[in-house]
Amino acid sequence: MLFLKLVATYLVEPLFLLGLVASYILYLTRIKRERHFFRIAVNRDFYELRHFLKHGLLLGISGSIVTLGLGLTLGWQVVVIYQALACLALVAGIQANLAFLALLLTGLLAGGVAYFNPSWWSFDKIVPSQLTGIMLLVVLYLAFKLVLLRAQKFDWFSPQIKAGKRGRRIATYFWREVSVVPLVVLVPGSWLKVSGAWPVLTIGHQSYSLFIMPFLIAVSVKLAKQVPTVALGLYRKQTWLLLGLASGLTVVSYFYPSASLVGFGSLALLWLYQAYRRKQADLRADFWYVETNQGVRVVAVKPKTPAAKMQLVPGDIIIECNQQLVNSEAELYQALQANSAYCKLRVRGFNGELRLAESAIYAGAPHEIGLILFH
Repeated sequence: MLFLKLVATYLVEPLFLLGLVASYILYLTRIKRERHFFRIAVNRDFYELRHFLKHGLLLGISGSIVTLGLGLTLGWQVVVIYQALACLALVAGIQANLAFLALLLTGLLAGGVAYFNPSWWSFDKIVPSQLTGIMLLVVLYLAFKLVLLRAQKFDWFSPQIKAGKRGRRIATYFWREVSVVPLVVLVPGSWLKVSGAWPVLTIGHQSYSLFIMPFLIAVSVKLAKQVPTVALGLYRKQTWLLLGLASGLTVVSYFYPSASLVGFGSLALLWLYQAYRRKQADLRADFWYVETNQGVRVVAVKPKTPAAKMQLVPGDIIIECNQQLVNSEAELYQALQANSAYCKLRVRGFNGELRLAESAIYAGAPHEIGLILFH
């Protein structure tokens, strides 16, 4: 019963509910954008919600083992401040990627209040362990984000078309996800026990209430010129650097809690610098996903279609179809009709390499091959 009470309380937390709404909005926005540009949705799967629930459950279990094992303690002030800032980060928009900044601001505000308003928040009795606890949450956030960044392909990137120079259109790609992870933490005192039974632990002379805290994880990636493997590889490398730094700062803050304030500020500055470096790296890449008149550029590939089985990816240029040169969408589909049940393509990859791709297709339905092209 106590466990069910914890879960029921978590399910009505504003941050968790906002996370569900954000996932639904991300799905609707993606579908609406794709239908606007291509008249159909590239991927109708509601994977935003599926990932929201899957990551929340798996990361919540592993993260709670860590928080309980290390005895992570957070005062009610920290819990309230963090959830308020995380809700604001969601309202501001997933594309702003502010979830990490909300966590760092929680640490800065917690330390600031501790120093400048000790009557409201006792620095000597509470804050040292809490600042270390917040830094531990930073470590968990970065570790969780590495799980989200494990993707290597275009699977979750949604295309968008914009006007380019010289009258040619350009495709850009977005990947945005959000998850709210349930973390079990210890809250000093029994302030949560407002009515009836509530799980309270007594360690020594101190009582602690068990609380499932919603923990926001978000990722937002935009590609204009890079391939996902390169862009996500840089993102992971930067996240590993932040994780290593945050881990070291967690150890330091355990012995010198006031050092965590400098740590939160340093991590925020490094995070901003890394975002700038990612944008510059994308702009310095060699090629655009641009419309071409020498072949047919692949903008996107619908999953579980002949095009997906042929391992076509966005950026590929189809030069030849069924031994016929093609330079437009109409010529491509006309060539596909030369063989109603099979197609053989000659393709130039985004890196310039030529390769052959072939597969059976739906008889008499060349448009069901699964290709999204510039119209």
